[in-house]
Parts: sequence; structure tokens; C-alpha cells
Amino acid sequence: MADTAVRIAMPCQPSSDARTLTLAERSVRWTVLLCSQAQQTFALGWAAMDEPAAVGPALHELARNTTANLQATVLAQRSAAVPGMTPHAGAIRSSLQGRRPDGQPAWAEMLVFAHGMQVYQAIWLGSQPPDAPLQHFVQALKVQP
Repeated sequence: MADTAVRIAMPCQPSSDARTLTLAERSVRWTVLLCSQAQQTFALGWAAMDEPAAVGPALHELARNTTANLQATVLAQRSAAVPGMTPHAGAIRSSLQGRRPDGQPAWAEMLVFAHGMQVYQAIWLGSQPPDAPLQHFVQALKVQP
């Protein structure tokens, strides 16, 4: 992952995609690594913001959009703790329960955090409540200098 300092362990071989999207009223290049296995999806997305003041709104927007897209209820929310991340009030970890676009039930664990002016979103999405692969995915997240 040449353009990110975050290291992650996924249980399957991820594919990579990039697109332009609007985040915190800015056009940014959003890159995502994604893999799916056994009805579970693991993803890490990131974008570089152009100024420090945009980081908080970007983190908030990432969390809000995912919750809305899943029509989810927030089951639990706490501060995100990713080794090496830049401390930020907008860095959160949320446990969600909602629905996929096809109406099927969905559970998700989402972390939004920053390193400098780069914002990140790590998501686990499953059709059943989380299990061991989620814990490994979250525990393996770290920002390398």
C-alpha cells in the first residue's frame, strides 16, 4: 500500500480500487482495499485532506454516511484506538446493525481515524454478529511511521 501508512491484515486477498468523491466539501481521491470471504467483507479506505480543518468533518461524514447507507442502529460507540494514529476527537469505533441494499440483515464494525491529514475508514461487514476474524482484523490495524 504505497500511499498509506496503515498496515492491516485481511483474511483474504484484497482487491484495490480508487475513485474521486466529495468528502468534507472537497474532491478527494478515495482508495479502498476490499476482500470478501464466508459472507464477511473487510475494507480499508483512505483519502488525503488538503488542510487540518477538514479532517474532523471528513471523519464525521465517513461515519454518518456508512450508518445511513446501512440504515443502521448504532449498538455501541467509543473512541477509536489504532496504534500510531493521530489523536482526534472524531476518531470513533462503532458497532452497527442494519440492512444491506438487498434488505438482508447486516452487522458492521467501523473505525474512522486519521494520521496527519489522511483520513481512514476500516469496516467489517457481515450477515451475522461478529466473530474471531473481526477481532484479528481490528487488532492488526496500525499506522507505521
